[in-house]
Amino acid sequence: MGLVYLAEDPAIGRQVAIKTINLENLSEPGQEQVLRDRLMREARSAGILSHPGIVTIYDITYAEHMACIVMEYVEGTTLYDRMTAGPLESKELLSVLEQTAAALDYAHGKGVLHRDIKPANLMLTADGTVKIMARCWARHRIWLRSKSPASPWPLLPTNSLLLSLPTNW
Repeated sequence: MGLVYLAEDPAIGRQVAIKTINLENLSEPGQEQVLRDRLMREARSAGILSHPGIVTIYDITYAEHMACIVMEYVEGTTLYDRMTAGPLESKELLSVLEQTAAALDYAHGKGVLHRDIKPANLMLTADGTVKIMARCWARHRIWLRSKSPASPWPLLPTNSLLLSLPTNW
């Protein structure tokens, strides 16, 4: 969907990763704005997260038909690439699982879900730290089913209750 570049933040001299997403040549009119809105929602969702196991998003910007997401640069390899090189030792596997679960638990506690957890979205650093890659983050709502056939909330579908996390945390 895009290319990632290594860059330097000129204001403070840190290395950053810039993911570019081409918004030109989309198949339907209006699709560019829909994609821009989705990227902004994902950046806002990820922006409330501050955890050592989650890549930090610094900024999102647009230039003509290009979206640029500026994020923390993580030097390492993806879990996918590491698994391709051979099986993980039990200790390494348990460490990856524990760190990933801790980061996801933190995000879920903030009301944010990662919609695409897979080995290609987990970075492993040389010291064994696991970082969940940015993007695909979204605030979540939970649908619960009521056992009662009569809903006390007439504006909601019968047998359904929508719970939404507060937006002012």
